[in-house]
Amino acid sequence: MAALRAGFQKTVRFIGPIKRFYVTDDAAWKNAPSINQVFLLGRVGSGPQSRGTEQNPVTVFTMATNTTFKDMNGDFKQRTEWHRVSVFKPHLRENVYNYLNKGQRCFVQGKIGYGQVTDATGTTRNTTTVFAGLNKVTLMGRAGNKPVRQGTDKKATVFNLATNSIEMDENGEMKKRTDWHRIAVFKPHLQESVYNYLQKGQRCLVQGQLTYGEVKDFAGVSHPSTTIFAEQVVLLLPRKKKEDD
Repeated sequence: MAALRAGFQKTVRFIGPIKRFYVTDDAAWKNAPSINQVFLLGRVGSGPQSRGTEQNPVTVFTMATNTTFKDMNGDFKQRTEWHRVSVFKPHLRENVYNYLNKGQRCFVQGKIGYGQVTDATGTTRNTTTVFAGLNKVTLMGRAGNKPVRQGTDKKATVFNLATNSIEMDENGEMKKRTDWHRIAVFKPHLQESVYNYLQKGQRCLVQGQLTYGEVKDFAGVSHPSTTIFAEQVVLLLPRKKKEDD
């Protein structure tokens, strides 16, 4: 949240558990970047492997993070999430490959990336990778749709959030990349406020946890899905114009 304070006023209004921040600098509002940041603290599942091409080598490993939660019966349960971590930076890539071992505890800071891989049978599957227990995600971007209610008894409010980044392609040219994130809000008061007040195209900040599962399409076919379980949602709004502005 400290990163928001430059160019933003103090919170001027609460909508239930949702905070509203107003941008005090018009240029900051128009040119504000999005945020796609992940923090993971857990144990290495599989030893690092060297992959990619000679021109674009990458070290890849899996990592487990644990979360404790209370189920519908009030009992505490532990959930383990497995993350795929890719390391492209040259010196960091070699150090991870040479020194990181299975079962070792480590901390990863990076961003979420979405793509596709082809398995041994030639089937293409969607993947989620963290580019580089605690499992913390911070996203800032624009809502892609008006939130909808889903799940058992409609107890979850779900919406998509777009974040943008600038990357260099294989030809050395800078390209804009947009990632779409699925956000789910389960906290009763927070999900009600998000459902009632978040609008399509509105800029907001989301903090939560990265989780993996499956969703069914209209044909009833299950597909792998990555969801951020939101713990905090902040609405970002342009400065209110004064009559003499």
